[in-house]
Amino acid sequence: MKIPPYFSILRSLHPITPRDIAQFETELGYPLPSDYRQFLLVINGGRPKPDCFMSPITGYCSVDDFLGIATTSQRAYLDLIDKHRLFWDFDFLNYLLPIAGDICGNYFCMSLRPRDYGHIYFWDHECDHYDPFFDDNNEPREDIGLELLFHSFSEMWSGWQLNPEMTPFERMVFYRDLEGLKRLIDEMPDVNAPMTSPPEKTMLEYLMYGNYYNSSSIQIPEVIQWLLERGATADVFKLTWAKSVAVAQLMIQQGQKVTQIFERNQTPLMTTIGRDGNFELAQFFVVQGVDVHHRDDEGLLALDYAYQKHATLSEESEYYGPQIQEVERIIAYLKECMQR
Repeated sequence: MKIPPYFSILRSLHPITPRDIAQFETELGYPLPSDYRQFLLVINGGRPKPDCFMSPITGYCSVDDFLGIATTSQRAYLDLIDKHRLFWDFDFLNYLLPIAGDICGNYFCMSLRPRDYGHIYFWDHECDHYDPFFDDNNEPREDIGLELLFHSFSEMWSGWQLNPEMTPFERMVFYRDLEGLKRLIDEMPDVNAPMTSPPEKTMLEYLMYGNYYNSSSIQIPEVIQWLLERGATADVFKLTWAKSVAVAQLMIQQGQKVTQIFERNQTPLMTTIGRDGNFELAQFFVVQGVDVHHRDDEGLLALDYAYQKHATLSEESEYYGPQIQEVERIIAYLKECMQR
């Protein structure tokens, strides 16, 4: 299955093998369509970016998480078999396999019965509040709350795309089209004008903080530099929002101080540890002069932030292994600094 270059998956389950899928099919009691099998071998659950696809029947839809096959106790809420067991209270609906969910608690389900095998339906979780589970003859209603979206998983996958409401600028950022962004910036009469979908933000605000269709910021140092050279208003700059050394250096050039204290008496070192657990950036702040002995309003040190971050990530160690190692490097480094 071909994965578009702009597509990424976050919080995925562990990779699986054809044997894992065969065991899953045995437990499920149905064979999976071949295109969906191929998908699971490449993408075993997780949060897609972008999260939008276009159905020829219903139009634009979005997925919050794909489900997958959990081979350990990791994140059962993403496990296909557990979701299949818990999802349906009635046996007459067990031919439907939830394969993904949206942010509102609704599900995208795959039919495994012969007459519409492989079809993808949208199930509205609120339908049972106003539609009876049984018809006038007391027979189960098999179509309750279901809306056909695609005739196969391949058709669903081919409809994957960026949100159609994104502006050209947002698309360029997503694709990291540096040439297009440079040209756009050079041609703009006012780089402080709103450039994104509602809620509207300037280019610099979007790069620093993200937006509705991109909740995570995409801090591209080259683009930030170009905007500053063209006169972008830098009042959105806060050193606590830097996600890389390169961006932190740009902020310092704009007058930000590494010794500045922010909300709740926090240093930039504390916030970057608590948010991202980025060792390189944490080390940069210490080298630039952040006091590792400084305490916030609750009396916590930067080292305490690192311990808290480590504890939070360890709750899902199956997924956060590399990030846990990064935070452990921060802990060791801060201990060494405090002993000097």
